[in-house]
Amino acid sequence: MKTFLLILSCFFVLQWTPVHAKTLDAATSQAGVASTDNRVEKSLKAGGGWVVCQVGDVLRAGDKLRTAQDSSASLLLADHSVMRLGPNTEILIVDLTEQEDGCLVRRFQLSLGRVFSDVTPSAGK
Repeated sequence: MKTFLLILSCFFVLQWTPVHAKTLDAATSQAGVASTDNRVEKSLKAGGGWVVCQVGDVLRAGDKLRTAQDSSASLLLADHSVMRLGPNTEILIVDLTEQEDGCLVRRFQLSLGRVFSDVTPSAGK
């Protein structure tokens, strides 16, 4: 059983490591799409309407993300916090910045649906 869990753990790390490296590049002003299930779409601040969103896409302030019925998505933030969007959910990324004192500002506007968050506490704050 321990061998199975170790192999499963290694598989999980190997599956997620490329997403971390590709999407975040240690910048605090962006969020990486870590997972999508069924129909997930994004609308970039620059315009152009809704397009299909894929794992590895990078989102910034002003961008929107939405999930359809029976769909979900996960966002990974630079501080390793994770947001999971449930079915029929739409969010606007309002702010992803770092203040002068090092505190990270993360603001989202939930227009519809549900969001579940696993927030990483800031070190020493």
